[in-house]
Amino acid sequence: MASQIQDFEIRREIYDDHNEERLKFKAEPGITEELVRQISKDKNEPEWMLKKRLIGLKIFNEKLLPDWGPNLSELDISQIVFFIKPDAKKNTKSWDDVPVDIRKTYEKLGIPEAEQRVLGGVGAQYESEVLYHNLRKDLEEKGVVFLDMDEAVQKYPELVKEYFMTTCVPIALHKFSALHAAVWSGGTFIYVPKNVKVDFPLQAYFRMNAKKGGQFEHTLIIVDEGAEVQYIEGCFTKGNKVTTNPDYKNIENVKGGDKLLTHDGSYKRVKEKYVTSYSGTIAKTKLWGDSINEIEVTEDHPFLYVDRERKNERNKNWNPRWNIPKYFKKGDYLALPINKTIVSKDFYEIEIKEYKGKTSGFKSVKKLIPSNKGFFKLVGYYLAEGSISRGHYLNFSFGSHERKNIEEVKKLLKEVFSINKTLEMKHKKNNGISLVVCSTELCRIFEHFGKKANLKAIPNWMMMENQEKQKELIKSYFYGDGNYYNKKTNSGFKEVFRINSISEKLIMQCRDILLRLGIVAFINKRDRSKEKRQIMYTLGISGESMIKFGEIVGINVNAKMHSKKRATMFYINEDFAFYPIRNIELKDVENEPVYNFAVEDNETFCVAGVAVHNCSSPIYTENSLHAGCVEIHVKKGARARYSSIENWSKNTYNLNTKRAIVDEDGIIEWVNGNNGSKCTMLYPASILAGDRSKADFIGIAFAGKGQNQDTGSKVVHIGKNTSSTVISKSISKDGGVTSYRGLLHVKKGAINSKSKIQCDALMIDNTSQSNTFPYINVEEPTTTLAHEATVGKISEEQIFYLMSRGLNEERASQIIVSGFIEPIVKELPLEYAVELNRLIQLEMEGSLG
Repeated sequence: MASQIQDFEIRREIYDDHNEERLKFKAEPGITEELVRQISKDKNEPEWMLKKRLIGLKIFNEKLLPDWGPNLSELDISQIVFFIKPDAKKNTKSWDDVPVDIRKTYEKLGIPEAEQRVLGGVGAQYESEVLYHNLRKDLEEKGVVFLDMDEAVQKYPELVKEYFMTTCVPIALHKFSALHAAVWSGGTFIYVPKNVKVDFPLQAYFRMNAKKGGQFEHTLIIVDEGAEVQYIEGCFTKGNKVTTNPDYKNIENVKGGDKLLTHDGSYKRVKEKYVTSYSGTIAKTKLWGDSINEIEVTEDHPFLYVDRERKNERNKNWNPRWNIPKYFKKGDYLALPINKTIVSKDFYEIEIKEYKGKTSGFKSVKKLIPSNKGFFKLVGYYLAEGSISRGHYLNFSFGSHERKNIEEVKKLLKEVFSINKTLEMKHKKNNGISLVVCSTELCRIFEHFGKKANLKAIPNWMMMENQEKQKELIKSYFYGDGNYYNKKTNSGFKEVFRINSISEKLIMQCRDILLRLGIVAFINKRDRSKEKRQIMYTLGISGESMIKFGEIVGINVNAKMHSKKRATMFYINEDFAFYPIRNIELKDVENEPVYNFAVEDNETFCVAGVAVHNCSSPIYTENSLHAGCVEIHVKKGARARYSSIENWSKNTYNLNTKRAIVDEDGIIEWVNGNNGSKCTMLYPASILAGDRSKADFIGIAFAGKGQNQDTGSKVVHIGKNTSSTVISKSISKDGGVTSYRGLLHVKKGAINSKSKIQCDALMIDNTSQSNTFPYINVEEPTTTLAHEATVGKISEEQIFYLMSRGLNEERASQIIVSGFIEPIVKELPLEYAVELNRLIQLEMEGSLG
């Protein structure tokens, strides 16, 4: 989603990582005339562009930092690196020519697939240079120009000279526009000829990877008369199962503070939970080897993915990358991380109920139980054959032929719990034997593993124990509920290990334990409702994994297959198991809740066991600077929409400049989201120069801990019968500061101008700040103006009302926040903003801002 609501905030964190620096050139920190001349020389620029740069440098050195708005005193310009050239071929149109590590960064966003399917053109900038740029052929044939800005200077010098930082964004506008003029590098140039309508959006991706880096891309868009263009700067449904610590919860039931299994096999805490209403396409994915789970997710959510190298053959290489369901293919693989957390103890403390007499009744008491191989093996037998009768009798049921297992259970009861007395009861109907222990305390202990067969499960602490103990559990469970199937067939020899259960959770747990043991297993589900019986789940082990499993349970499968190679569709290594995609279905939903998380450290979690990323410059302690510039010229009767989700790393100062000049009957639309960066000063401006021109701005800003978001919009009415609408909302939390700073200026002679301004601020707690600074200067008495501004906290009355209707406080607060920003979110271009949002969050390893 381009912008998402967590329980209290908009989606923010993502890939906190960066690539290793491989550079052709990296300037020394600070700005000098020598560096400015070097940048111009390196780009082989004409003399007029060098002059612009030097003018910018002079003005930058003369102007002071703003004495209003956020405090910029911690921004040390002398420590910023202003020009960085990656070691890569520049401005290629072939994706294969982009270096592998950089290419993988952008492939996480679905490029180049995205440009083939939904985009009119794509540009990708890394550090100070555009490495990849491409435009759809049909748009190119219509005369649309979509180039790297550096290339545009060479190919269209007169056009660039006319519009580059002249009337729209003058060099001397402020200190950082002057800085931008001096050191700008890369960016995008777009020209749309008269009456050409670009139906597909043009999109650029910017990535800043280096520490203490600066990025100064320049975007120049010229939409000629009657033309139109869009420029774009990108969860899971209810019921998806998330692997928690270590358990399985429906995604809607996961809460902040829960620990989730992440892609590196560790468990990390949920920092925030995101919930939003989604209308659009949902991808439902099924895997071979898992008939229990279906993954339902929006098409843009990143999964850890391996492409199949050759059809009908298993891969030789297993190097996962991030990919989104929109581009999944049947037969390719999803990665299931292996739990690597080991917590091993000699004893564990559990609570059991003890009867304390008629007056006291049952009370909870704590008991120490041994955590050794014998106990694990006894638990395995209980999971397979055990039951509890009347709360006092612990039973183990076997076939009469399973005398070896009966004797082993007797031995284990004596060794682990000093139980010497057991009773064997024979069953005439099925020729079975029940081994019975009369012990209320033992029954209370084994209740922790489930009383009924369909509710049996392994306690969380046993899922974390060392693998040698877990082997004993798997071994005895197999002896009780498993079998070894081997049979000659016409095509050869078929063999498989199988374990059966009517407990879905237990089967999933056994699969995950086997993964820890280096054994990949598949799960089959059989509906037995026609037989009036419960669903049967079968855990199967075939192929290469049979050898290792056979060693555990004491069955030599090597002799059965002789030298025949064992084929399997799965693969496992020390980090992941890889399961192939069986089927992908798409469905449309409307206003369905979808869920996502911010997870500490690595921002990943597992759904149906599969590693997913929470959907971007990496986080450094040194400050970085983004001072880009956007200039848009909307000619007579033309229309442009500029959508931007600014989500830079929280060490970044985002001091961007965006302006549009709109001629007669032209329309400019700004869609703006700001929820990253340490400090933002951003006020997209619209100059309504022509009669009947129009500007619409919708924006939302979020500030969390340590963030100051100073944003807004400026509109200047010059032409007659012009109109503008500004809708701005902000949310602050955990001490964050948001400010709306807007300017409305209606010039004398701009008769019948109309403007509506609405700015609303919401504070989640008592430590945050929200401010509004509207500046209105109306020189024309025929103006119609409406202005509303509100600053408030979540209403306790609203919370109370919703809670009185059965909602908890968390859900009530979420609904209030969702309603607060809904007018903004519904206008965001979700199909595409998701991808740039993700990139702009690729904190330098997938981030840019």
